[in-house]
Amino acid sequence: MAATAWGPQPPCPEHTHAYRIVSDFFQKHRRDVVEIEVLPPAIAPPSGSPVLEDGLCLGVPKRLLAAAFIAACSIFFDKRTSSDPSSVEAALDATVYIILGAFFP
Repeated sequence: MAATAWGPQPPCPEHTHAYRIVSDFFQKHRRDVVEIEVLPPAIAPPSGSPVLEDGLCLGVPKRLLAAAFIAACSIFFDKRTSSDPSSVEAALDATVYIILGAFFP
């Protein structure tokens, strides 16, 4: 696994899993306005679930959000110069998490 300024390439499994969890929520609500909240450490998601999901609201622990951000940066910087349509789509999808990460430092 090679390291870059934007994280390991390919992203480690923990980061990829976090990215997939948040990505699934965004894909499911692609045309909706959603609410994202960073969960404080005192509020744990129920019974092994990594997030709290209630309709259009998603509660995410900061650690999971940070892991998704790291994976998104790795994906974006790996795919951004490709002309392959699926790579362009992956880079575009990753920008959601990069922007989201900017609002929750």
